[in-house]
Amino acid sequence: MLQATAIQYLRGYEGKPMSAWVKNGTLSYKAYKDGKSDRKNGLPNRYLFPKFWYESNACWGWVSSIEDLREKMKHQTNLEDCGIFKAKDEFLDKSFQNEDGSLDFGTRREHFGTKTLREFLLENHVDINKL
Repeated sequence: MLQATAIQYLRGYEGKPMSAWVKNGTLSYKAYKDGKSDRKNGLPNRYLFPKFWYESNACWGWVSSIEDLREKMKHQTNLEDCGIFKAKDEFLDKSFQNEDGSLDFGTRREHFGTKTLREFLLENHVDINKL
């Protein structure tokens, strides 16, 4: 369902005629309209999760869904897994972007950029309350 919504959102980006594939009042119609509106306003895609790399002593790997992020947070807040944080807020506020500006976040020494993981997720319309 989410993938279909994302595809329809992208079709909104392309400006294809919606009458061929979506009905007024459906979630697909909303995704199409949001896609056109976001493109016009220069905003990121609000229906696709932004893929990024996360690295720390406790865990590392690609994060491409809210479930992946929840798993990384679980490791970072579990002291038995070498976790260093006590709560979700610490995880989001003390995980920084890599110094080179790439989509690489974490707690290792190269992660001392100015953007926190929380700021990145909010910029990309990720609901952090689902963590």
